[in-house]
Amino acid sequence: MSEKEWQEEHENANQNPIEEKVDESAADLPQEAPTPDAQAESAPEQQYEYRWSYADQKAFDEGQLQKKRKKGAWTYAIVMAAAFLVCFAMLIGVVVWYEMTGRRERAFGGLTVGEVSEMVSPATVLIYSYQSTNDKNPVAGTGFFIREDGYIATNYHVIEGGKKFKVTLYSAEVLDAELVGYSKDNDLAILKVEGHRYPVITVGNSDAVEVGDAAVVIGNPSGAHGAWTTTQGIVSAVDRPSTINGKRCYMIQTDAAINGGNSGGPLCNDQGEVIGVVTQIMLDGNGDRNEGFGMAIPINKAMSVLEDILEKNHVD
Repeated sequence: MSEKEWQEEHENANQNPIEEKVDESAADLPQEAPTPDAQAESAPEQQYEYRWSYADQKAFDEGQLQKKRKKGAWTYAIVMAAAFLVCFAMLIGVVVWYEMTGRRERAFGGLTVGEVSEMVSPATVLIYSYQSTNDKNPVAGTGFFIREDGYIATNYHVIEGGKKFKVTLYSAEVLDAELVGYSKDNDLAILKVEGHRYPVITVGNSDAVEVGDAAVVIGNPSGAHGAWTTTQGIVSAVDRPSTINGKRCYMIQTDAAINGGNSGGPLCNDQGEVIGVVTQIMLDGNGDRNEGFGMAIPINKAMSVLEDILEKNHVD
């Protein structure tokens, strides 16, 4: 017998046809449903008990913390945005109020007296009013450019009775001037010189002037001997009653030094803006000048009168 035949016979001998038959027949019989206990014993790997661990607790805490941080960040962002909008609105309101009331210059600081002088002096002129063709002692006064094309504001009493007028510019150039018009009741007048692109003053708001504000006077006391003199003081009073040619008016009072020749010059604030036209030095009971008692026509009133003069004389 060959080896192959022996192996096949041995394998057939190991097979039990009776057992196979029993197994096949058993497969056809109905199976009894296993009990829960039997299921538990047959599949122990499906039953487990969950236990809370430190790692789970840490992960849970971190998740909760992240949620709180995210919620807090949104709350903080909303609060800060609202605060920013409120502050911005308040700032805009303050700026608008200061602009409307003219108090911006006091809120944001002012220039030095030297800076005001440097800013305003080029727009200021020395005026000589000759009462006759052979006048050797003309009336001296001050004026300032209100338009680039040569229109100069001054006091009426500076040019009153004048037959000829000469104007000395800050550059020392001397020009002939002609009288455009005047208002005797308001002590204001306008002269005109030929030329263009003259430096002009910056007009302030005299309604916003308060007692204690800085006051700077630029002018020509004593004519050429005191040309372009700058004096400093404060606004001593506003709406101070006075008279011009017998007519009651209200002026700005200052203690800045004023002398003959300053008439018609600018009274400035600490922003270099003109707030008045220097006009008077008040006298005491003996007819002597009161030191530190100068008066200026408020620029709002003065500009209104000057514009009327230009309009009446058909100046565009």
